[in-house]
Amino acid sequence: MLEANTAPLNGEILQPPPPRFPSISEADIRAIAWNSCGILRNGPELAAALNRLRSCERHYIPDATRADFEQRNMHLVALLITFAALARKESRGGHFRTDYPRKSPEFAKHSVIVRSSENG
Repeated sequence: MLEANTAPLNGEILQPPPPRFPSISEADIRAIAWNSCGILRNGPELAAALNRLRSCERHYIPDATRADFEQRNMHLVALLITFAALARKESRGGHFRTDYPRKSPEFAKHSVIVRSSENG
């Protein structure tokens, strides 16, 4: 479990930064995921979806509601699905890449995505 660092620094208690929310509607997130990340996929559409999802500006909402957090989570899940689908250059299971119609032994494993640190 991740915990915020609240250790005193020069007598000050550090607070986590306020959450930021993507400026994209739930309907747009759903449309991007449905149209580009569905059962039939291809590299150019996945790349366009990833660019659209990544390009959303993020802003602070002073009195964020549960719906705001749910929408932020939907955005993150759509980003991760798109990123993983673009990285997997094969067709396997219920998802078919029209630009990579066959299975590849290179991808006969689970996808793991790791967040890199700011320094690398």
